[in-house]
Amino acid sequence: MTFPILPLAASLIACSRPDYGFSQLNLELEVTSPEYGVFLGEEGAVVEGRVSPAGAVLLIEGEQVQVGEGGNFSYTLPMEGLDYRMIDVEARMADQYARERIPVFSGTNPVELWPGAATARFTTAGLDQLGESVGAIVDATGWDTMIADAIPSVDTDYVDVYTTGVTHQPTIAYLDPGATGIAAQIVMQDISLGIEINALDGIFVVPISVGFEAITIDALLLPYLDDDKVLWLELSEAAIDIGAADFEIGALDGYLLELATDAVLSLIEPLSDVLLDFLLAEYGTIELFGPLAFETDLLGTSLAAEVDDLQTDVQGLGLGLGIGINEPAGSSVGRVAMPDEDAGATEAHAVAALHEGLFQLLLEDALIGLLADFDLSGTYGDILGNMLTTLPGGDDAPGGGWCIDLDPGDAYVVRMKESTLPVAQLHMPDFRFNAGTGSDCEPWLESSLEVTLDLGFENGTKLALDVEVPDGAIYYYGSQDEWTEDEVVAGLGTTLSTLIGLAGGFLDFDIADLLGGLAGDGSDPITAALGDELDVKVTDSRKLYNADGSWTEGMYVLSLNVFKE
Repeated sequence: MTFPILPLAASLIACSRPDYGFSQLNLELEVTSPEYGVFLGEEGAVVEGRVSPAGAVLLIEGEQVQVGEGGNFSYTLPMEGLDYRMIDVEARMADQYARERIPVFSGTNPVELWPGAATARFTTAGLDQLGESVGAIVDATGWDTMIADAIPSVDTDYVDVYTTGVTHQPTIAYLDPGATGIAAQIVMQDISLGIEINALDGIFVVPISVGFEAITIDALLLPYLDDDKVLWLELSEAAIDIGAADFEIGALDGYLLELATDAVLSLIEPLSDVLLDFLLAEYGTIELFGPLAFETDLLGTSLAAEVDDLQTDVQGLGLGLGIGINEPAGSSVGRVAMPDEDAGATEAHAVAALHEGLFQLLLEDALIGLLADFDLSGTYGDILGNMLTTLPGGDDAPGGGWCIDLDPGDAYVVRMKESTLPVAQLHMPDFRFNAGTGSDCEPWLESSLEVTLDLGFENGTKLALDVEVPDGAIYYYGSQDEWTEDEVVAGLGTTLSTLIGLAGGFLDFDIADLLGGLAGDGSDPITAALGDELDVKVTDSRKLYNADGSWTEGMYVLSLNVFKE
């Protein structure tokens, strides 16, 4: 829907100079620079053009600008610290008025820099937390029961010897990453093995407690992805040390004590080999979580991500993710540098390097396209139209129904921020909001709104949307009542915020839901032990600087906590 741009008498500033015949001339305004929607890099915005007659009043962003010979003008506006500017150029002469608004952006279009990939690092702090979970995974193997079962029972006519159980403190795993893998030390703590000697059918019952301060397994964990993109740790170079045994034997002394001690030692002597063989045979590989690949749909936009690169070093476990938007996930190798663990917040379990081009591609295909195609005819148009009647001057609106046209335009940008609310902003500085009435859509309102959509993570997990309309222009308004441009723009901003909020409901998702399948369905007690500990939250966002202190435009690092506090 296109409406004519009519003069706004309410916005005119009277000129105190004499007419000098200006009213007999036609006011003309031409802005030749900058181009509409241009990205200016690090340069300022040079506004150039011509106004005729040369004696007309020229204002750029509200400031009167000197016009040169022939009506030519040139004026530079700074862009430092700004994501965009809506350059408002106005010319006035007597009762004539002309206006042009040109959106420009700093930096480079993020889509041009989008690498099609992301990287992430599981930090040493995250590995410390993972170690506690690996300890729980080891305990879930039932190694304590295996030890009791591995000690043979003695059953004679006179003496029976059997185990009564094993108690221990939770197992802890210490994980130390390096270039060749993750060095692991698995410590089974405070083990107490109960053995009972029963002689002469219970006439003599001697309880024996064999204690170990710790059983330590040292191994190298090699991470790998299987064909289903599930992350595993394989144990290699394993060695075990059960340490010295501490005996407590009741009601025996002298020769009988020595005899019982020798008997128990002979029973537990092969224990270390038996335990190590059991763990390696049954759990030489540990399934952590996965699949580390997913595909989801956001308003018809397909987002696919897949881990295709693993690497370890002294700072942790690195992962490379290929990302596809409306196409399969591609390769990540060599596209995005792996972030250092100190690139994010202190003690973050993981850090992820993302480019703001990912957000722009997702939002331009999902939200911007949705708003442009939003069907506002019939009932929906009437509901929105009724909201317009609450604007200043809205009482003048004729009846007969409404037709509404929204156009986000093709000048927009997404910029990430060093925060989590927002983590990114979508700027649409020339968002056209037009309205007509009656069956012929008689023009009633034509406007251009500077719309900023904030995207963040509420409580670290849930996507949150917030709409701001800091400024705008009313090109035509049919009301004859008293009104100001600022009042009407503010009212339209409220109306548009409500509408985008409804549309944004379709983008409602939670990281916890998106990653909820990482630990499987919980049917496996080993992966369930890990899954119960997962609680992924975004805790921080900041620019990702290179080793030389430079910044690759658009690259940010998100800090995440992965495990429950």
